[in-house]
Amino acid sequence: MIIKIYNTLTKCKENFINDKKVVNMYVCGVTPYSNMHLGHARTYIVFDIIRRHLLLRGYLVKHIQNFTDVDDKIINISNINHINPTEITKKYINEYFQYTEKLNILKAYAYPRVTMMIQDIIDFIKILIKKGYAYAINGSVYFNIKKFSKYGMLSNRKFANYNTVSKKIDINKKTYIDFALWKNKKENDPKEFIWNSPWGEGRPGWHIECSVIAYKFLGSTVDIHGGGNDLIFPHHENEIAQSEAQTGKQFAKYWIHTGFVTINDKKMSKSLNNFISLQNIFKTYEASTVRYYLLTQHYSKPLQFSYHLMKMAEQSLHNLNETYIKLLYKVSLDSIKKKDNVKSTTILDKDLLELQEKFFNTMDNNFNSEQALSYLHKLKNLILKDFLGVSIQRLYQFKLLFEEFYNKSLGFKLPSNNIIQDKNLQLILQERVQARKNKNWTKSDELRKVLYQHGYNIIDLLDNHFITIKLKNL
Repeated sequence: MIIKIYNTLTKCKENFINDKKVVNMYVCGVTPYSNMHLGHARTYIVFDIIRRHLLLRGYLVKHIQNFTDVDDKIINISNINHINPTEITKKYINEYFQYTEKLNILKAYAYPRVTMMIQDIIDFIKILIKKGYAYAINGSVYFNIKKFSKYGMLSNRKFANYNTVSKKIDINKKTYIDFALWKNKKENDPKEFIWNSPWGEGRPGWHIECSVIAYKFLGSTVDIHGGGNDLIFPHHENEIAQSEAQTGKQFAKYWIHTGFVTINDKKMSKSLNNFISLQNIFKTYEASTVRYYLLTQHYSKPLQFSYHLMKMAEQSLHNLNETYIKLLYKVSLDSIKKKDNVKSTTILDKDLLELQEKFFNTMDNNFNSEQALSYLHKLKNLILKDFLGVSIQRLYQFKLLFEEFYNKSLGFKLPSNNIIQDKNLQLILQERVQARKNKNWTKSDELRKVLYQHGYNIIDLLDNHFITIKLKNL
């Protein structure tokens, strides 16, 4: 078993080497000032399947993800709307947990916030100043790019003329690309975002927080670090510079970056105001459909958004869920009929073993969810072809393998029976049951469509049994 990862730092696919069997993984989190969108969801779902795969391959994963709860955008919204900035961050941090739970994203080991790390940030900056990598002027502190010879190695950028003049240059800086570690307080900064420091009152810069949090929770060197492609420069480039300047060690061994979700070939982003919020997409599609759609393309490539693609994802997921429910019912039925306890059966038949190997090999190869989904559908087709005429042992092997692919690896919630509570819908359901008993298939299909429009899918099983699955986040 060899896991290969495309490393943004080296620009090639590398064998993942980790003898400790404990993987330290840092993922840059959201700035909680507005609604999460599909681009955010893609990044966190990708790192979720990476984490799940590492767990299945026998690693322990210490996953840290921050919240940037001090930022210019938060300050602007606070000042415009006259709202306490902590109320803004609290609202959207709560939203993050609400939506990621729906998407079945495993919780990180910890979610440190900038506001929790102020003294650690100040101490970190002191060391950079002492080592000559940073300088303080007029209450602000900047990182001196000239002092770090490897600057640009992640983004592959060259900065030959450090003294290039620009109208946007802060006159306090020595060179135009020096970045802020500590910002002197401004007139409009809310008091909640002002802290005392050796250089005067102010607040941290953006990039320093992740270096400090990673160092505090994971040590000098992180195994896997990542986020969206838009963070490669300047954020991750600056993290490398300040972290390696402070510790003298490699900051991160493997850098993983996710491609953008695009609309009309343009990056989905808040700055372009072309984003689809999770709040809105969940009004139409269940969270599992969103997760499925976001895994249909390899994480490194752009993913075009369209409602047609969402509809296709919904249908694919429906087919998988229906297959699993039918399989589950058949396993239960056969177990009762034969009084056969097969739960200890873990050895797979040769063809299923080969399919399992192909699935895990494709995930080993840079976490290829697109290909992994195709193997999941091959398993689905095999189940539908065979499940009526095979042994209970074979049925149970189908069940084990489906749950491993679908739930443990790709992170979809297994479907279960949802009892309809609405009395009017219950009457429609009873009417449909009677129609099926009378073999009035036309009326049965019409009533099923009515229930579907109200967010419930009815899956018919053997012997006039059925199961109800909630389709939307009602």
